[in-house]
Amino acid sequence: LTSAVVARYFALDGDVDDQDGHTGSGRKRAASGQKWREFRPLEPAFPTAGNTPVGGSNSVREWFTLPAASCLAFTPNAASLVLVTRSTDELCAVALDTGKKRWRCKLEQDGDASVSAHAMAVSNQPIGKLGYLIAIGCSDGRVRIHSSEDGRLLFVCPCVSSKSGHPPLPARLAFAPGPDCKLAVIYTNNQLTEWSLLPHSEASRPEEQRADESTMEDQTAGKTLRGTLNPWLARFWRVMGEEFSTAFGSIHSLAYLNAQTWLMASDRYVIQLKKGSYAPGGIKKRVSDGSKPELDSCFLFTSQFESILQVNALNEHELALVSVHSAAIAQRLTAPLQRKFFGL
Repeated sequence: LTSAVVARYFALDGDVDDQDGHTGSGRKRAASGQKWREFRPLEPAFPTAGNTPVGGSNSVREWFTLPAASCLAFTPNAASLVLVTRSTDELCAVALDTGKKRWRCKLEQDGDASVSAHAMAVSNQPIGKLGYLIAIGCSDGRVRIHSSEDGRLLFVCPCVSSKSGHPPLPARLAFAPGPDCKLAVIYTNNQLTEWSLLPHSEASRPEEQRADESTMEDQTAGKTLRGTLNPWLARFWRVMGEEFSTAFGSIHSLAYLNAQTWLMASDRYVIQLKKGSYAPGGIKKRVSDGSKPELDSCFLFTSQFESILQVNALNEHELALVSVHSAAIAQRLTAPLQRKFFGL
C-alpha cells in the first residue's frame, strides 16, 4: 500500500478517482456485479434474504445503499444504526433487524444559517423512555442531544466563549461509562467541558445534590433533559488552559478511562485528567524536565508515541492506541475534523 492509499483510508470522503476513472464506491460495485439502489423511506437499507436483483438467482442478494454520512454510530444494544446524511444534514436511524428507517429529522438550524454535523457519540446506557442519548457536534459550536427512540431534540449544549469572539467547534464527544449520564466535549481550542444530564423529573429531586460535580454553577434547561456543567473543569480551563495547549498541542481524541477520568491524545501525548491539584507553571515544568507528578496531581501524560490518531480505553488498565509511524503518511492525513475514526 502506498502512503496516499493509507492516508486516504482515514479520510471521511473515500470517493477518490483512480487511474481508470472509477470512484471508490464505483470500483466496489463493478467488482461485485451487484445491483445497488438508493436508500429510501421504508425500504431495507441492508441486504435481506428475500431481496434478489432482476434476472438474478436466489443466491445473489440485492443491496441497498445508505446515503453518504458525515457521522454514524451504532446504539449499544445493536438495534439501530444512527447517521447524519452529508447531503441534507438530516439525523436518521435505521433498524438493524429489518433494515428499515425508524425515523428521520432535520438538525435544528441557528436562525437562517444551515447547521452541519462533524462529531457524534451515543450514550452507553438508555435513559428511561428517552432511550439512548445521541450527541451531535455541530458547525455552529453547539452540541445537540437527541433521543434514539424518535429523534426528538432533548437538550442543546450552548457555545463556549473564546478570546477571538468566534465560538470554537466541538471536535470530539464522549459519554462516561456507568449509570450516571455524563457527556464530555473537547473543542477546537482544546477546552474540555462536561455536562451531567438528567431527565427533568429526576433533576428536580433533592438527591441530585449528591456530589460537587453534580452541583453545578452554570446550568441550561432542555426540553426534557436538564444539563449541569462541571465547575471544576471550567476553573481548570480558566487557570491552565493556555499552558495546557502550549505544552500538549491540539487535542483530537477524547474518551473516558473511568467515570472520573478523561483520556485525551494529541499528536505526541496521551493525557489522563481527573479532579485534583494544579498550579500555574506545573504542566510546563513537568513536560520540560520530566519531573514526577505529585500524589494528588490532576493529570498524567506520556510522550512515547508519535503521530497519534486516536486513543481509547479498553478498561482502566489497558488502552488501545492508533498511530502512524511514517512521515509520508502523516503529512497526507486530513484535518482531525475530516478524519475517519475507529470504534464506531
